[in-house]
Amino acid sequence: MSTRTILDRYQTSASYLARILLRFSGLLLTVYMLTYIWELSTVIRTSDEPAGTAAAAFNTAMAAYNTTFWHITHAVVVALVVLHALTGLRVLTLEAGFGARFQRASFWLSLVLTVALFVLLFIKIIANLAA
Repeated sequence: MSTRTILDRYQTSASYLARILLRFSGLLLTVYMLTYIWELSTVIRTSDEPAGTAAAAFNTAMAAYNTTFWHITHAVVVALVVLHALTGLRVLTLEAGFGARFQRASFWLSLVLTVALFVLLFIKIIANLAA
């Protein structure tokens, strides 16, 4: 059996797509968390300065996250956490031997729930911008 035949067989399955999304969401969450921790650590490093300066630096850093871009980014992060958690639970049930029959349905359910949550968060963000 050639390699191309094996890859073709798994590229269209829900299981393959779920594995790719699980790894991709984990990678994006890791990059986001490392960036966020790095940003906050730069603020903490300034805390050796007088109290007023450190508080001002922290407030400036937090104000930078209070933009439309970061609100949407945080909605994406919440959706990624939900997707990662639901697909991770799916993997756990498969490994435990419970979810083999519901593999495709559980993947699509986790994807639909994630998209629905993101849409609701996005609507909330847009409504807060309009207010």
